[in-house]
This record gives sequence, structure tokens and C-alpha cells, in this order.
Amino acid sequence: MTQLVFVHGVATRQTPAYAADVALRDERFRKLALGEGAGIRNPFWGDLGAAFAFKEQCLPRNGEVPTSFSLGDSGAAAASTTGGATIAEIAAADFPAAVDTLYAVLVETAAAQNRQLDAGEYAEMQAAAAYAEANPVPAWVASDMTDAAFVDALRARLQLETPAAYGLLDRLKAAAGAVFDRGRNLVSSGVLGLTRDKINPAAAKFIGDVFVYLRAGAARADIRQRVVTDLLAARAEATANAEPLVVIGHSLGGVILYDLLTDPAGAGLPQGFAIDVLLTVGSQPGFFEELKLFAASDGAIPSPAHPLAAKPAAVAHWWNVYDPVDVLSFRCEGIFEEVEDFMFSSMTGVIDAHTSYFLRPRFFERLRSRLQAVA
Repeated sequence: MTQLVFVHGVATRQTPAYAADVALRDERFRKLALGEGAGIRNPFWGDLGAAFAFKEQCLPRNGEVPTSFSLGDSGAAAASTTGGATIAEIAAADFPAAVDTLYAVLVETAAAQNRQLDAGEYAEMQAAAAYAEANPVPAWVASDMTDAAFVDALRARLQLETPAAYGLLDRLKAAAGAVFDRGRNLVSSGVLGLTRDKINPAAAKFIGDVFVYLRAGAARADIRQRVVTDLLAARAEATANAEPLVVIGHSLGGVILYDLLTDPAGAGLPQGFAIDVLLTVGSQPGFFEELKLFAASDGAIPSPAHPLAAKPAAVAHWWNVYDPVDVLSFRCEGIFEEVEDFMFSSMTGVIDAHTSYFLRPRFFERLRSRLQAVA
């Protein structure tokens, strides 16, 4: 099988929902990409990240009635704009993204209900992702289809050996309706429904966690040690069982991994430590290297003799996934040697794009097929 180490990104904290989120994400990795026997480690470092002494009082909040800077202003707050689209309207613009959106809502709804997806749902997710990959512009899609008609038409083409239960069909149709009801903001339709209450804390924790990691001290050393401990354990397990080792870094997790792997001696990694695949997702190694923030950064690069920064020597394959809507994701090609960039469009809004990669069946389908290609 496969050993996987998943290093989380910024704004991740130990909340009642965190353990459930990790368990469900691990289940999706096993059922949709790696196989049931995959070993998965999730080093947690969020408790060492930024702490807000005044409980985030610095953040403006939606709905507050502000005191105007102008003496003559009444101080009325402007209303935010929200908007949505039906699943069929999304499909008419980008069918694979519509499939991902439909199943992402199904996953989110199940998590909110503290319910695990059943075998039929996983089978349908995988079949739908494969169908969308093979049929990116199906002729049967019409923007004026009802939610029920779209789901029926999609399921008719999945050719599953065992038809899904009526309960699953109902859940899918409910998920399709929820796409509109929840007012998902789509860049393709020019709708922008930003809610500051949701985006501001995430942005503040992103900046805070980055500052904490970049500042030399006990917190940085502890973050690195937690990740290294799981990397070494996974490497030992993979070697003992002749399995590949895949390491995924989401957001700042990708930065942490690049930092460790390009400074192995300083990180406490042994000589000869090796990773089969490094996958950075919605991450910032390219941004950090442009600013020369890594221990291994060389201010003389780029130069005619050395136009690109080095890929970590321990890594056989490095893939970097970014979403053009995710403002916290960056490219790596043109900055590092031997890295492949992959654009993954979630067709969601700027609020959700950074955290939606691991909710979408198409992401796991692409990972599965790429891992098979390098096995």
C-alpha cells in the first residue's frame, strides 16, 4: 500500500470538529486514492501557532454599526452582496467543477451531521470523478435543468454495478439544492459574496502562523520536531513494508516541508532520507522562495549559471497543486527545478477555495491516477 504524512496548514486548531475532519479526510484518502490499507499520519502543530491576546478584537466584523470618520455621516453599515448558482448552471460553465461541487456539499453535509459516507456514496463519488475526467463537456448538460434532472442524468451515465439506494439519491438531490441555497460565490458568474466574519479570522491566523513559524524560537523548533517525528516513523514503516512514502503539505504545511527537506541536517533528518512523492497543495513555497525566506534560499539565484532553486534532494517527484481562485496558493514552476505545477479549479469562491481541495472527488481521482503512473 502507501504511507502518507499529511502536514496541515494555517488556521488549524484543536476544536471539537478537528478530529472528525481528520478522520473523514483520512477515509477519503483511503477509499478514493491510496487504498484501504494505507497508513496515514497527521502531525498537528496548530496549538503552536498564533495566539490572540485580546481574542481577535482587532478584526472588523460584519454587521457592526461603525462610528464614521466623518462628523456628518450617519454611520450606516453597507450590506454585503451574496449570490449563488444552481448545479446545472455551474455544469454548463464547467462540468467537472460542478461534479466536484455537488459531492463537496454532500461531504460537508455528512460531516455536519457527524455521519460517515457509506460504501455506495464512495463508489458513486469515484465513478462520478472518473466520468467527469473522461467527459469534461458532456452534450446532455443544459443550464436550465432542474437539480433532480441533473442528478438523474448524471447517475444514469455512471454505470455502477449496483444502483445507489434511494436514500443516497435523495441526499445527492438535497446537496444539489444546497449549492444554490448556501449562496456559493462563483467567479465565473462575477458574483462575490464575501463575509468578513469568515474570511478575516482565517487571514489573521494565516499571517500570525507564518510569523510564528518564521521567528526563531521554541515554537518553530517544536513545529519542526513534530513533523520530523512522523516523517521518520512513516519512512521506517514504508521501508519495512516496501511501500511508497507520500508526503502532503497543505498551505503553510508545504512551506514547512520544503524548509525541512532542504535543510535535512538542521531538521534532524538522517542522511539518505527519501520521499517518493511530495505534494504541496494550496501552498506557498514559490512565494517564500521569491522572497528568499528559507534557510536554504540563495540570494544569488536566479543567475545565468543557476536559473532555478533546487528541488529537495530527498524527493523523487514533486507536484504542486494550486487553484487560481485560492489567493493563498502559488505556482512553483519557473522557481524550482523538477517541480510540476497542476492547476485545480474548484469553481468555488475565494472564501472556500483554500480549504476545499480535500472535499472534492476529482482531486482524489487525479491523485490516484498520478500515483499509479509513477508506481
